Amino acid sequence: MSTTTAALNVLTADVKLLKTLLERGTLKSADLVNWYLDQIEKHDGYLHAMLSKPTRQKLQIIASSLDEERRAGTIRSPLHGIPIIIKVSLVPLQTVVPEIIIIGQYRYSSKPGYDYNGWQFRAPRFKASRECPRCSKDLPSGWSAVGGQGQSPYVRGGVQLGDSKDGHSMPSGSSSGSAAAVAAGYCPLSIGTETNGSLVWPASRCGLFSIKPTIGLISSRGIVPISHNCDSAGPMAKTTYDLALVLDQILDNPPPQSFTSVLTTSWSGLAIGVLDYTVWWHDTGFLKPVPEATAQMVSASNMFQQLYHNQGRVEDAASLKLSAEEYEAHLQNIHNIGRTKGIDKTLEKFELDVIIGPADSQLTKIAAAAGRINFNYYWMELTILGYPAASLPLGHLDCNGRAFGMVAIARANGEAKLFELMSAWESTFNPVKPPPLFLEN
Repeated sequence: MSTTTAALNVLTADVKLLKTLLERGTLKSADLVNWYLDQIEKHDGYLHAMLSKPTRQKLQIIASSLDEERRAGTIRSPLHGIPIIIKVSLVPLQTVVPEIIIIGQYRYSSKPGYDYNGWQFRAPRFKASRECPRCSKDLPSGWSAVGGQGQSPYVRGGVQLGDSKDGHSMPSGSSSGSAAAVAAGYCPLSIGTETNGSLVWPASRCGLFSIKPTIGLISSRGIVPISHNCDSAGPMAKTTYDLALVLDQILDNPPPQSFTSVLTTSWSGLAIGVLDYTVWWHDTGFLKPVPEATAQMVSASNMFQQLYHNQGRVEDAASLKLSAEEYEAHLQNIHNIGRTKGIDKTLEKFELDVIIGPADSQLTKIAAAAGRINFNYYWMELTILGYPAASLPLGHLDCNGRAFGMVAIARANGEAKLFELMSAWESTFNPVKPPPLFLEN
C-alpha cells in the first residue's frame, strides 16, 4: 500500500481523489471496502444510519472482481469500483418502509446505471426514516421502526428530548441516513429519495451538496413512493463534481451536455432571486426556535403517552374518500397556482435563473395551494411541480454544531443552472467540513 493510500482519510476523500488513485493503481477497491466497513462498524452503533448491508466477505468478492476488471482494461463507468450507499426504499436488497416495517424484495431491471455490479458495487445501504410513508405527524425525523433513532454526526449531544419534529438537533428528512453516511465517512456518495425536502434538508444539515432532479429524469421503478407525482431519487456528495458525475450516470436520458461540463465556478451570467426568510420560515411546530424556554413539567401519564406514536396519518389516508376526478382537479389547481402563478411567474417577472432561500424554510411549500388539507402531507411546491432543487452547504451552528445551508430551485429541467450555481457557491465559500466530533475521534 502506498503512502498516499495509507494516509487516505475517509471523512474527506471524494470521488475525484478515489477515481484518480484507482486509475493510477495505487488504490484497490477491495481496500476501500475494508476502510469504509471499518468506519461503519466504529460509528454506526451511535449514528444508526445503516439499516442493512451485505457481509464483508460478499463485498470483498465483488470489489476484488471489479479490481480484476480494471486490471484487464474493463471500466464500466467513471464510478467503477467506488462504493455508494443506497436508501432502503430503493432496490436491490430488502425494500423497507421502516415506519410500518414492510420487508421484502423487488427485482429491478433497468439501464446499466442501476446494475449494482456496474458503476458501483454492492456497498452497504443506509436506512430510510420519516415519511416512507408518514404514519404519525409527530414522529421525529430520522426515526425508523427497524433501525431506531438516527443521529447527526455534527450535532453535539445528539437528538434532544422535547425537540420538534425537525428541530435543530434532528437529522431531518427520510434520506437522513444517506446524509449521515457520507458525512461520517461511510462512503463518498449516496443516493436517497425525496418527496418534500427529504434530500435537500438532511444534506444541508450534514454540510453536503445534493440535488433532487426534475421528476421523470430518473426512473422511479423500484422506489417505494409517497406519491408518484412527487418522488424522485437523487444523489448526495461532498463536492459538486462528485454530485454531477453520479447524476450523469444515473439519468435515464442524459442531456447532450454533461453536468460535469457546466461546473464553471463562476457567478457570471447567473440571475439569482433570494427569498425574505422572515416570511418563509418554518412554523414553530415544525422547527422549534432557539433559545427555548425551560421545558414544562409533565405528568408521568402524559410522558408515557408521548413515548408512543399513533397511526393518525394512516387512519386519515384510509378514511379519505377522493374520486379520481376530484384528485385530478386538485392536482391541476396546485399546478396552476405553483407553476403559472408561482415559480414560473416569479422567474419570468424578475428574469431569474434560480431562487434561493434558507434550507430550513418553506421555500418548497405550497401553503396556499395545498391548504393543509385534512390528510396533511406537507405538500411542497417543487415536489408537486416536479421542479429541481439543490442544497447549498454554508456553515455550522454555534449552539450545537449542526450544519446549515441554503436551498435553490430552478425551472423544470433546469439542473444545469443549479450546477452552475453550486460550483460558484463551492468555489466561493468552500463550505464542506468534516464533523469535528469525528475528526477528534
